[in-house]
Amino acid sequence: MAYDELKWGVDQIKKFGEGFLPQNMRKFHAIQSSTDTVNITFLEPQDTVIENQILLAVKGVAVLMKEGSYPKHHKDGVLLIDNTTLGQYESTPLVVENMEMEHTYYFAAFPYSENGVYNESRNALNRAEVTIHEGETVTVNVNVDNADGFTSAAIVLHNVTTGEDQTQEVGGTSQIGFNVNINEEYYITAAAVNGYKTPDQTETFTAAAGYSRTVEFNYIRRTLFGYYEDKTDSNPETRIHYIEMNADFAPMRCVATAAGGWNNGDWTEDNCWILKGNKPFMVRYDGTIDYELDHNDYSKKKAGGASDVSNTAYAGNAMATIPLIWVKRYTEGNKQYHLFCDIQLDEDFHAYAHTRADGSIEPYTFYPMFGGALVSGKLRSIAGQSQMNSQAGANEISYAKANGALWNTGYYSIIQLRWELETLFTRSTNKQDACGYGNYQGGSGAGSLSKTGTLLTGGRFWGHGSTVNKPRKFLHCEQQMGAWERINGWLYVGGKHYIKQYEPYNETGAGYINTGLSMSGTSGQYIKETVLTDNGELPTVIGGASDTYKCCGGWYNASQVDHAIVDGGCNHGLLCGGAVVVSSLVSAASWHASARAYSKTPTTAKPEEIGLCG
Repeated sequence: MAYDELKWGVDQIKKFGEGFLPQNMRKFHAIQSSTDTVNITFLEPQDTVIENQILLAVKGVAVLMKEGSYPKHHKDGVLLIDNTTLGQYESTPLVVENMEMEHTYYFAAFPYSENGVYNESRNALNRAEVTIHEGETVTVNVNVDNADGFTSAAIVLHNVTTGEDQTQEVGGTSQIGFNVNINEEYYITAAAVNGYKTPDQTETFTAAAGYSRTVEFNYIRRTLFGYYEDKTDSNPETRIHYIEMNADFAPMRCVATAAGGWNNGDWTEDNCWILKGNKPFMVRYDGTIDYELDHNDYSKKKAGGASDVSNTAYAGNAMATIPLIWVKRYTEGNKQYHLFCDIQLDEDFHAYAHTRADGSIEPYTFYPMFGGALVSGKLRSIAGQSQMNSQAGANEISYAKANGALWNTGYYSIIQLRWELETLFTRSTNKQDACGYGNYQGGSGAGSLSKTGTLLTGGRFWGHGSTVNKPRKFLHCEQQMGAWERINGWLYVGGKHYIKQYEPYNETGAGYINTGLSMSGTSGQYIKETVLTDNGELPTVIGGASDTYKCCGGWYNASQVDHAIVDGGCNHGLLCGGAVVVSSLVSAASWHASARAYSKTPTTAKPEEIGLCG
């Protein structure tokens, strides 16, 4: 249709529309606010618009009151206000005074157009009633953070004394009210809404005469992912079950060929804050971000030009950000549950991997993009270097801390989180098949270890099949580079797993949590069983195979204090993946053992620095 024809059509509709009715009110609530007053909040309808042309403009609204029945038209009853300042009473109430006790008042809104045409329908959206009682008045303010996706919620007043309930539905940010009887007990609940944190129910209260109380219910937008692991199912491809907002997602998977690659499934930056906040950066020694790297070629800056990713003279390291993740872990029967949220949904969600030594929570944390390289007495994350090896654990820690006050070697809670995310994204417990085999076989000396920065291109994820001996990449970080990684926070003391979620660490187990969990079975074989608690998932029974249960190896020694090394070495073949060795002293040094340089963020860090909202 030509523009002239379209304009003529709209003009004709506008002429006809002079007699159109405004739409119904977007909001109209009345509540008793004291023994003799009523508060009314309302929001007028929007203009009617077609093809960017205003068909009907709303001028105002007449609010009337009657006793005995609702006002039928805009001249039926007491006119409380003829309001032409649209939106004026959306949150600031219109106060109606001199109400009489035990009287019922009926209120109606009649919005009208610029042409003086009133909407006098009897729609419930335009009506409210209040009975004035001597008992207490309870005002409930419902606040919705980011209303996109919010449908409706039932706010329920429960009378403990009589067992009766009063229910009101809200469709977004609202103010509602309940009248309650004196000397009776009540509490109020808010219904769950998918995609939002459910407000906690109120404490039980006893109503008092002439008293007014206000309750705040805040619906906070949240994203919740999860899975449970069926311990009775030995098949690594079927034992993981998606739940929550990813219940219907297709999982990620590496392209298990010689060329390699990655399939993201249904996971995207738009639906997953973990991916949105995962970015590669050059990070200064003081823990502040210098600049972002090109996501598909780390040798370049995102803004253009060559990066310092391979520059050993650069005063910092190549690090990837992991945004704040709150994790809840628990076991019910034979199901082990792992939940991941962008907010602390309840007190059982913890952010151990993002906790600083002082107990404060990081908005994001750093993960080294490469294996550790020893450069001028510092353990670095820089491309193009040989991996550090054959060092005792104390030396590794000293070299990492030489970067600055925020630096250390790896730690238990960040490794636990990475392992969980590998399972979450791939829906599998076979890390080699799902994420890539890595540099996993045929190693005989330090020359078999992969150089750092082998995967400078290819994006956030990459993996190869079993015929290729190259690192894999997960969340912009090279993994399975041929050397085991020694970490802090996980010891095996006298045959028990001891763990510590965040700094400070030590090599004795003092101040650590004694989980009471032990390992059994033949050391050096495949992990068959684990125990999951809030403290994490710990191996307990060895006796599986390369294609059953956990598909990775476990070693232990109950006669000493062992310092954990994880993931796998290039001389251990299919035992690699999420393997764990707790059979080595911290003083042990080997060509196939290394460490990485990790940094916590300074307390000034903000989520906006990685493109997330605060």
